[in-house]
Amino acid sequence: MKTILLGDSDREHAEAVADLLQNEGYIASIVSDRESCLDRLESGDFDLLVTDLFGNESDGVRQLVEVVGRYPHLQIIGMTLGDDVISEFHAFLQQAIGASHVLRKPLDRSKLMPFVQNALLRQRLRSPAWNAANDDQPAVA
Repeated sequence: MKTILLGDSDREHAEAVADLLQNEGYIASIVSDRESCLDRLESGDFDLLVTDLFGNESDGVRQLVEVVGRYPHLQIIGMTLGDDVISEFHAFLQQAIGASHVLRKPLDRSKLMPFVQNALLRQRLRSPAWNAANDDQPAVA
């Protein structure tokens, strides 16, 4: 079963998204701040991180840089709130650092699940175990 770490400072939103993920058959864990996120990634085996920028912008950027540096095969879906210029900038930063997608909150099933499935497929294809098992396969042109 795939495990997803959900980092969101909005507890109500996080619980709703975790319920949605669990109803789809995933194991979802919630963290509400940058340090907890990094601690859980260190102690757990997660397939995907779905996260917003915690606190102020510099903490969120630092978090994503640390996560990408420590866990290069971990797929990341970013979240942002609103349609304003700051939210657009946060989305740009998340994608520049390593998020495969950035979605607008609040998330619902139709918005989230296609991106979760895509990110988990990308994670599997990029994993060292999958690459080792398929080294003898011809390259696709």
